[in-house]
Amino acid sequence: MVAAADDLAKLFEPAEPHAWLVDLVERTDGLTANPHRAFSLHVGGATSVNAALLAVAGPMDTDLILGQDTEMGYRLAQAGAVFVPEPLSRAFHLGPTMRMRDKAPIDRVSHAFVADRIPSYRWLRSHPSRQWKVPYVEVVVEPAGWPEGYTYDGVRATVDAVLAGTLPDVVVTLTGPWDRVGAEGRAPLKDPDLDLVLIRGHYAHEPRVRFADEVPAVVPALSSDRPGGSAAPGPAWAVPYRLRLPAGWVPGEDTLARLLDLARDEGYGLVSVLLAEGDGDAETGEMGEGGRIAEPVGAGTGSGRAVVRARLERAAAFARAAIVLEEGEDLDDAVDDTFGVIWVDGETYGFAPEAAALTGRRGAYRARAEADAEVARLAREAERLREQVAKWRDEAGRWRRSTVELRREVGTLRKELAAARKIVQYGLLSSVKRAIIRRR
Repeated sequence: MVAAADDLAKLFEPAEPHAWLVDLVERTDGLTANPHRAFSLHVGGATSVNAALLAVAGPMDTDLILGQDTEMGYRLAQAGAVFVPEPLSRAFHLGPTMRMRDKAPIDRVSHAFVADRIPSYRWLRSHPSRQWKVPYVEVVVEPAGWPEGYTYDGVRATVDAVLAGTLPDVVVTLTGPWDRVGAEGRAPLKDPDLDLVLIRGHYAHEPRVRFADEVPAVVPALSSDRPGGSAAPGPAWAVPYRLRLPAGWVPGEDTLARLLDLARDEGYGLVSVLLAEGDGDAETGEMGEGGRIAEPVGAGTGSGRAVVRARLERAAAFARAAIVLEEGEDLDDAVDDTFGVIWVDGETYGFAPEAAALTGRRGAYRARAEADAEVARLAREAERLREQVAKWRDEAGRWRRSTVELRREVGTLRKELAAARKIVQYGLLSSVKRAIIRRR
């Protein structure tokens, strides 16, 4: 009977489509125009997911009250999923959904929790300084060579600049041989690993700084620490972007935000930042297991030229590239084919090889207050000048009127003078005539 029904919607009355889903598909030309939001359509039972991809992305997050399906869709996207709408497929809900019945209160509850887990929902993270469970970007600070390229001063210059930037939604991972750091000795100045000790001690209680022995994987992989080999919700690769940065290179205050704007707005999977180059043997990178990049960030690339670079990697791009990667193909090349790769100049984006003075929040506040006060002063001055101009215009009007009156008076006087001249001339002529007559 169900199979013979002409209109399945009749069996689920009252039934209505999810208007916002239909609208999103239409506005994005079938989810191709805005791939960053495609995962939002992963709702309810209206999706079909590859089992292997589902195993990688992990199970539903049971800590969530609402929005588990959307959060799962986000992790699927991070694992490399491509969301393809099928217009011919149909899914019916028995009666209106909770969101259809009470959208405003449902959104209020859902947004309170998914903001912590879905960094792509930037409008839910409007606070200027707070931290979240899944950050928007992870900055991996790597030594360009040990021990010369990984000093306490260099690492501190890099990390402090990152933490003081305009993007607070960030974590920093410091890679290095941290197992060599033991208990504090009585002769610290003779400790061969003094810089490691200082770095770890300086950031030991900074919650945004983490320590790792090696660069964390940007490509998701099965984890053996959970039943069934699934990854736990909120793994490291759930962070949308990762910047690999050699220690000692200092980003500007807005550098990270500008790079992320470029990658997000243009859809690039990898933004390589040229920091420095010079003569020397160029080391080439190799591919590790699961598409993981094994080259040092400061390594040279190219023939005969040593290149120091930073790399802004989009996790979803590398995950998808790893899925379509052909045997022997470089992972960066696969990312270029699927998302695109671009090189930019580090100086243009504010990178510098040495530390700069940081502007603290108090300093920024004072600068903003001073700027506001200056704007107010200039506004008052502009108003005063406008009043002065109006006064001068009134004065000029009075002078113009006085000028017109004077011109009229001058004209009258000229006429009177001309008339007087005529009278004088006529009287003089008459006198001359009378004198001539007398002489005769």
